[in-house]
Amino acid sequence: MVRLTAAFLGCASAGVGPVAVSGANSPVSKIVETVANLLQSMQEEADQDGANYKQQFQWCQTTFGAAKQGQEHYSAIDAELRSKLKVSQAQNRQLADEVAQLESEIGEAKQGVDQGASLRGAEHDDYVREQKESANMLQVLSRARDAIQSGAGTQVQRNCRLNCRLNRLNNTSAFLLIP
Repeated sequence: MVRLTAAFLGCASAGVGPVAVSGANSPVSKIVETVANLLQSMQEEADQDGANYKQQFQWCQTTFGAAKQGQEHYSAIDAELRSKLKVSQAQNRQLADEVAQLESEIGEAKQGVDQGASLRGAEHDDYVREQKESANMLQVLSRARDAIQSGAGTQVQRNCRLNCRLNRLNNTSAFLLIP
């Protein structure tokens, strides 16, 4: 349409064609002038629309590029966080297994301590009993010595020797029976 109008204006201004311009104020010259002005304003609008289009296109490209870059950035962050989550979950499972194992070992250790305490208690009771028997033996021996020193007689000496031998035999046999 722009070419057709330019051809029409060129022909009209040259006086060629079916329409002849007879004067500057003739209706045809006014129409030609109006069409020329319209053509010029249409050309200016077309240039302005083209510049606006380029500007809008550039803005869209920039915005789309930034949005795409942001989306890629957040996708990378999402992937990294998912990876970290999987690692954390694996570590949590591993730590839970280790805690269960340590709790089991603690239970076994407590049983060992309790068993050791009961053994030590039994050994202590045996020691106390043996100390009492030794103290009793010392008292008997002390009385026997006192009786011998006082000259109580040979019967007391025989009984004392016999008790000493019996105590030695009991201690020896008890020592041999201990596993």
